[in-house]
Amino acid sequence: MLGRNQSSPTGESIVIKSTFFVLRIAIAWMLAHTEARAHKLAARMTEDYRRSELRFRSAMHYSAVGQAVLDSEGRIVEANPALGGIVGRDPKVMVGEHFDDLFEDTETDPAVRGDHGTPRLNDERGVRRYTRRLHREGGLPRHAQLTHSPVPGHVGQDVTGLVQVEDVTERLRAEARVHALNRTLEARVAMRTRELSQANQELEAFAYSVSHDLRAPLRAIDGFSRTLAERYGDALDSAGQSYLTRVRKAAGRMGELIDALLKMSRVTRSELKIERVDLSRMAADVAEELRAGERDHHPALTIAPGLQVEGDAALLRNLLDNLLGNAWKFTRGREDACIELGAEPTAEGEVEYFVRDNGAGFPQDYVDKLFRPFQRLHSQDQFPGHGIGLASVKRIVERHGGSIRAEGREGEGATFRFVLPDQGSDG
Repeated sequence: MLGRNQSSPTGESIVIKSTFFVLRIAIAWMLAHTEARAHKLAARMTEDYRRSELRFRSAMHYSAVGQAVLDSEGRIVEANPALGGIVGRDPKVMVGEHFDDLFEDTETDPAVRGDHGTPRLNDERGVRRYTRRLHREGGLPRHAQLTHSPVPGHVGQDVTGLVQVEDVTERLRAEARVHALNRTLEARVAMRTRELSQANQELEAFAYSVSHDLRAPLRAIDGFSRTLAERYGDALDSAGQSYLTRVRKAAGRMGELIDALLKMSRVTRSELKIERVDLSRMAADVAEELRAGERDHHPALTIAPGLQVEGDAALLRNLLDNLLGNAWKFTRGREDACIELGAEPTAEGEVEYFVRDNGAGFPQDYVDKLFRPFQRLHSQDQFPGHGIGLASVKRIVERHGGSIRAEGREGEGATFRFVLPDQGSDG
């Protein structure tokens, strides 16, 4: 019985030993398997690193932009052929040299600041962009735009930065030429503007002076001819009286032309007073005056309501006086005469105002003559006038920064279209 009790522990120890043995085998297998996986992972990582480095070196080697890898002291670890071409040296020779030695200025020099004196650009990643004067072997100094970016960690030979170098000499020269040309053009434009302004002022002063100086002899002609007609009219035969009448009419006509010249001169000499103008109401007032002055002519007049513009009220009144007055005059003799003032949107998003009539019209081939002073397309006997009205209209529109054009057909009427840009007034 004692022997049976002593054999039991021996069996348990055998089981325990067997279990330990199996565990050791399992652990050894797991370690061997883990080691094999680690070797494979290390080999794959090594291969990936090798391929990544190969791609980087290939991209750097074949890049058209100069590139250099720098260490912590700013020395060149590696340079690509493009950088060698920009500097004019063998890339291999530059290895170990300080990168700043490639330039004629220092990084603290004001010339190192960005293009045209602007500060260098820095972003949150530490990338810097600036321009420096580059020393090229065997040639004149050139300008290079640098893009300096940090390389995180310590890779290879303590690599800490990558810099890209672009030769921007020709671009800067072209920009300098453009700026110089712009300054020259601005000076020429300013000079021509002054000359034109001076010429216009001289012409206006001349027209104003001549208009006043002509009044004295015209008054003398009118006074003496009137006295001659009153005192010696009976002594003249019919031919003499006809000549005298024609002299007085010509003097009166000359006086009217002088008044028209003065009126057109005031259009360009007066200062613009911009305000909000109700064009519809102003046109209605003009129409009332036209009806009162000519009772026998009753054209149908249509005025679009709510036409609001910004401009000089006095000049705009002059504009409507001339446009509506012309339409009133050239629709005489038509029983179905009609005149319309309205507005239409343009393709450019502006508002184009128009005055349209179905009167005598004009040949479209002669439209350029309409806005010239003293140019008339109808005879004085048929439609009297001075040839100043439309020239004044054109000047008024252009003084407001707008444009005007005309459409017409002979015997079918005319349409005058004009644009008055927003003057930006508070009214």
